[in-house]
Amino acid sequence: TPLGKVSWSEGSIAILIGRPAWRIELSRPDGFVRSSLALRTDSTVIIRDADATGSLEGLASVLPLYGTTGNVTVRIEELILREGKFAHIKGRIVIDQLITNALKSGDLGAVAIEFPGDESDPLAGVLSAVDGPLQIRDGQIRLTPEGSYEIEGRVAATQDAPREIVDALQFLGRPDSEGYRLFSQAGSF
Repeated sequence: TPLGKVSWSEGSIAILIGRPAWRIELSRPDGFVRSSLALRTDSTVIIRDADATGSLEGLASVLPLYGTTGNVTVRIEELILREGKFAHIKGRIVIDQLITNALKSGDLGAVAIEFPGDESDPLAGVLSAVDGPLQIRDGQIRLTPEGSYEIEGRVAATQDAPREIVDALQFLGRPDSEGYRLFSQAGSF
């Protein structure tokens, strides 16, 4: 397939009780996806125990971040789609070696998105800097059931950040009293 080599195995016991389920594996030159997938008669798809690695370039058709490269590691405990729309997500996504072509010293380090799976806000996540020249506070991501997202928070350069990154952050506006600048981005999958 254009996505890569796909294999799967049936969960035969689940089929016997009217809930078809499979273990799916996708292999690509830049990574893999392994997950359990279950279908319900009410048009609900449940993805559990998903592990994936890959590159941002490999996700360009789904998440176009032009001029940005990096490695992606995903661990999703549970993702529920109802009638093709996001309903619940619990897991963690890490993007490391995040590089933007807009900067000569463009290595922005690693960022993580943690979806705690909170029942009161099942599509909300927390964005944080794991390492590198950026510090993120109050980082949030919100997904909509239809697949749109909004990311916002406050960002500052670390003390040892390259001058080019410090200067680039000035485009986000004036810093607050702690030296952080507001950022936001919205888009859709």
